[in-house]
This record gives sequence, C-alpha cells and structure tokens, in this order.
Amino acid sequence: MADVESNKELWGKQYEWEDAGNEWSVLWGGPDMQWYGTILPRIQQFVPTGKVMEIAPGFGRWTNYLLSLADRIVVVDLAERCIEHCETRFKKETHIEYFVNDGTSLGMIEDETLDFVFSYDSLVHAEIDVIQAYIEQLSKKLVTNGVAFLHHSNIGEYQNIASELLATGKDHGRAFSVTAGATREYIKNSGLVCISQETLNWGGELMTDCITVFTSKGSIFERPCQTWRNSNFMQEALQLNKLSCLYGAGSFQKP
Repeated sequence: MADVESNKELWGKQYEWEDAGNEWSVLWGGPDMQWYGTILPRIQQFVPTGKVMEIAPGFGRWTNYLLSLADRIVVVDLAERCIEHCETRFKKETHIEYFVNDGTSLGMIEDETLDFVFSYDSLVHAEIDVIQAYIEQLSKKLVTNGVAFLHHSNIGEYQNIASELLATGKDHGRAFSVTAGATREYIKNSGLVCISQETLNWGGELMTDCITVFTSKGSIFERPCQTWRNSNFMQEALQLNKLSCLYGAGSFQKP
C-alpha cells in the first residue's frame, strides 16, 4: 500500500532523482516533448490564468512550464527535500510560493483563490484516502470557474490480478485502492462537477491510470462528463519520441 508515510520516505529520502525527474520523460523524448505534446494539449483551455497550484511537484519538472502560465503559483509537496530543491531551482522567480504539507492537507491555501490545480505523474502513487481529502478541500479552494486536472491511479480496476501485477512489477507503483469511478463519486459528493475522465495505459496494455478534470458547479466549464478509454496512450508517447529525434533540443549537437 502506497500510504502517505511510504511516499514521504520514498520521494523525500530514498529516491535518487538522478535527472531531477526528467528521467521519467525519456519515453517521450524528454520533458519538452511530453509537456508540449501530451500535457499542454490537455490543459490548454484552462491556462494561462491567475493562481495555479501544483500538488506534488517533485523536483519541479512541470513547475518549470507552469510558471509562465500563472500570475501566481503555489507548489505543495509532502517531501521537504522536493520543496527545498524547487526553492533553489526557481529562486529567481518572484511569483511562486512553497509549502510542505502532511500529504493530505491544503490548509495553507485560502478558500476560493485557486483558478487551476494541476498534478501529473505524482498522485498515481497516492491511495484513495489522499485523493478524497484533496478533492473535498478543493471544493472550497477553487474559484467559481476554477478547474482541477489530476492524474491518478486506476489500477484498482484490476484488483482480481493485483498479486500478479505486483509480482511482475507491472503495477508501476500505482495505488490499488483508486479507480476512476471512485474518484468521480468523491467529486460528486463534494459538490463539484467531473467534466472529463481519460483512462489510459501506462507502460503496458492495462488502463492503470486516469486523468480526471473537474470544476465548480456553475462554472463556465461545467458540462456532462466526457470519458475516453485511451488504449493508445503509449503510442502517443512513442510517436513524440520519434518527433524528438527530428526536432527536439537533444537531437542537436551542443556547442
């Protein structure tokens, strides 16, 4: 079980962060290709905007891009080491705030102040109690037209083969208590509106992950939830990798 203390120990002490998190973008051909090819197209309706919060930024892989899309940005992580690295990395930026939390609390954020909430490739390791806690608090933190974009686990859909996935490493560290359906239910129960869910495969054929987008009731973005079981997500990554060989910064010899 990927509980809060286990995640704090892993990302705050054990993990080596060999390339500041960019090592997880290799399949895409690097973080630039992953951001501009995979992430930005999925959030472009909501940014640039006023105040943005990133949950679990790690060493700032995506913070680096969000900075130019926000008037103000807040990063919150349970690992003090991650926040310290971000403070050093972005020390020249004057519109960013940093907070170490307990893995569930957003008490440091004022109510009705967040225009956009973002978390990608981090909360996939968080169990359903953490997802629920964040959703419940975001019902108070988002402004009327505020939107949250959360990448989380959906591997709970495969409880019947959990032991096999764990034994073979095909769980990718995903939290088995989380499903797209459970997340959508917590959003509804918190008085928010789920506007899209994209379940997707990550490193295999199983739909182990989900990107959930939700907003406040009465928001200009409110609509019936659109869903997509995207079994070609890894193909998207591989195609971007090919493009990076032609056009990416890493394909040119450095002077």
